[in-house]
Amino acid sequence: AVSPEVLQILGSEGVRWCATDQGNLERSELEKPAGKPLHHKPWMCGEVAVFFRDRELSDRVGFRYAKMEAHEAAKDLRARIAAAEEDATLTIALDGENPWEHYPGSGERFLDAFYGSFDDKLSAVLPRDEIAIRPPQGRIAKIHSGSWIDSNFRVWIGHAEDNQAWTLLGQARTALERARPERPPEVFEKAYEAALAAEGSDWFWWYGDDFTTENAPEFDALFRRNVEQVFRHIGMAPPERLARPIIAPYKDKSQAGAISLVPRRLIRPLIDGYSRSYFEWNGAGFYRPGRAGGSAMYQGSGAFSQLWYGFSLTDLYVRLDPTHGADTSGELRILIMRGKDEHTLRMRVDPGGAETAVLDERGEKCGSGRAGDIVELAIAVSALGLSAGERAGMLLRLLRNAVEVDRLPRYGELELTVPDQSFEPAHWHV
Repeated sequence: AVSPEVLQILGSEGVRWCATDQGNLERSELEKPAGKPLHHKPWMCGEVAVFFRDRELSDRVGFRYAKMEAHEAAKDLRARIAAAEEDATLTIALDGENPWEHYPGSGERFLDAFYGSFDDKLSAVLPRDEIAIRPPQGRIAKIHSGSWIDSNFRVWIGHAEDNQAWTLLGQARTALERARPERPPEVFEKAYEAALAAEGSDWFWWYGDDFTTENAPEFDALFRRNVEQVFRHIGMAPPERLARPIIAPYKDKSQAGAISLVPRRLIRPLIDGYSRSYFEWNGAGFYRPGRAGGSAMYQGSGAFSQLWYGFSLTDLYVRLDPTHGADTSGELRILIMRGKDEHTLRMRVDPGGAETAVLDERGEKCGSGRAGDIVELAIAVSALGLSAGERAGMLLRLLRNAVEVDRLPRYGELELTVPDQSFEPAHWHV
């Protein structure tokens, strides 16, 4: 990908040449044309010589010739190059990942046949030697901003997922620059390294609807972890938004076996940390994580095996059933999300049955809970920032030493609808 700003930086750093797609040349403002086809020679843009790949030839090597017999493929490539005008410099730059793994014998026979066809009419040249022997005559007044794909940046920018990721990364970079004067150099460097890792374009390749992968949940989690580390290294609490996946829930194949039921009736369980009766939570919403495939981040058992949730007209109730033998101690965070509004509530989980306060963002008590055989809590609906009939999402995270050790649901969020007087009649069933 190129832009005027990138070319200026390259020139100031002493870079002598770079390569991009011919489509970017065709959309650039040319100061001094140098014959056609335009991309058959390098051009000067400021202090940098720019080679523009021949898209047809490059795509044939990258995507087509692997399916052909090696000598026939080499012959076809040679013939297409020979059809160019005399003294042309054709650039073959491969798009995508290394193509040779798709060729029989890693492409050795194809390359031997192609290079073996060189003669006095066809030879290979290094870009640095080409611009030294034949300095570019054409000049670009302003290069077009774009990538090798459609001469734009749509794969990396524009989709809601892309934009959300860029916003979070931008917040981290802003916080990092503001903290720089007050942090020791070694602390800044660690945070800066995390920021650079998060700026890799491949994270954004998988956001949006352009491309799919079974590893989308892992990539999403790793990106958010890198952004989170920027804040942690400079001693700031990461935004709670980083705890929630950016990608849509349907992209996580591991949720194929998950069970999720919405609440069907009002409940009022006794909050004591023990399961006294089946009827206490009868009609509550229920979630059990899937067990099949997908995200390695959540393979195996977490601290909790399942979750129950529901409402009375005044309180939200949550029950977490521990996985057998798991350590459930830590800080439980309950995230309530409605559009751009978020509320984070906190409760210490200390198994033993003692009552523990649920605190809102101001540190004020808004509910209580107990951790015994199970973890139960009740939260005043008034603390959720929601009115009767409104919908919101809920996510629960268990943190230990500021590190997430479990979350429910494993991916996405649970849907809440605050009940009103018509809730039970509307959900009545036999």
